This record gives sequence, C-alpha cells and structure tokens, in this order.
Amino acid sequence: MKRRNRPLALVGLFFTLVFFTGCFQYSQKITLRSDGSGSLSISYSVPKGKLLELNDPRFPTQPFEIREVIRKNYTSEVVHLDTLFVDSRSDLVRVYARFSFRHLQDLNRLPRFRNEEYKFSLHEKDAVFNQIIHLSQRDWIEASTLYETGIKLAFRSELSRKIKLRFAVEMPFPIDSTNALYQTGKRTAVWRFRLSDLLARGTTHLAAVCAQSGRGNVPKYHRK
Repeated sequence: MKRRNRPLALVGLFFTLVFFTGCFQYSQKITLRSDGSGSLSISYSVPKGKLLELNDPRFPTQPFEIREVIRKNYTSEVVHLDTLFVDSRSDLVRVYARFSFRHLQDLNRLPRFRNEEYKFSLHEKDAVFNQIIHLSQRDWIEASTLYETGIKLAFRSELSRKIKLRFAVEMPFPIDSTNALYQTGKRTAVWRFRLSDLLARGTTHLAAVCAQSGRGNVPKYHRK
C-alpha cells in the first residue's frame, strides 16, 4: 500500500477552499493507451473575489502563479504539462490543464496524489484500471481543526458535502465491467462523489475492466 507521507495534504486544501469560498468543484479525466501511457486533464473553478480575500499562495489568481502551483503538484520528469488555460476575466477563476505521462503509475509519485493510488495492467485477455482513494473522517477532522474557531463537527460535515468531485477514465478498449456511476460511450467510466462520500468510506476503489472474455472482479459501488 502506498505510504502517505502527508495524509492531510488533499483534504486540508479542500477544506480551506470550501471554508472561504463556499463551494468547490473538481473534475479529473484520465485517458489511457494500451501500454499504460496516456493523459490526465483537470478542471476547476472558484470565485475570484473569495480567493483574493483568502490571499493564500496555494490558491493564486494570476496565470503565472497558477502555472507554478500546478507545475509543483502535478508534474515530474515523466509527467509533463501540455496545456494550461486560465480564465480570470469573470467573477470565477476557471482552470483547465492537461498532462501526459509515460505510465499511469507515474502519477503515484506526484504531490497532488499523496492520498491516492493508480494502477493499470494489461493481460492477455483484459486490461484493468484501478484508482484507490484514501481519506477518512479522522483526516477531515484533523485538517479542519487547523482552521477551527468554534466550528462544530456538524458544520464541518456540511462543508464536506459542498465539495463535489468528478473522476473519469477512458480505457483503450470497450469497457466490460466497472463500478462507475455511469458510462459515456463504450470506453469511458465516470464516478461522481461529494467529499463526504469519500470520508464515510475511508478507502474508495474505482475500477474498470476491458475483458474479451467478460471476466473482471470489480467491487460494487452504491451511491448514498
């Protein structure tokens, strides 16, 4: 299992954004080739005025600052930033970034994915994608306590429900089985969560299998 050197990195950043901006939506898509290489795209939007109030270097509003934050958290020698679009002309700061990687498991060494594990394997009869997210209620409570000024647990729980996350993977072949919430086309599986969903589970397993024989042991996902 992946060792979490800084287990509160992800949940702490999410808490800060929601506490100061009121909401946060994050979308991520992975596109895979049969050799495990592929691309990662992310997008998110937050109110610009709230970010200016926050005045936190982790959440900049200027394009060159956003590029630097993304470079530090999402890139390495084998994960490259191909496209970055930042639109701050309206009341929202909208960010879209696309990266390329040599193998999906290269993502495991990036700061952004300290709380996650990615695996892709190609066998004679199937190709298997796994994404495992490790977040717990304890992580959330400890992270939110850093910012607490008399905030009750119920309020922290309410904040976790305001963080909306969308994960998608496009497989190299038509999907035979998956625990995704739904599919778009034959090759793309999509999961949608609120952060509260992930915290309640502790460990969340996203899986998709392309199998000629129809085999695949995929855990079922039931949305609460």
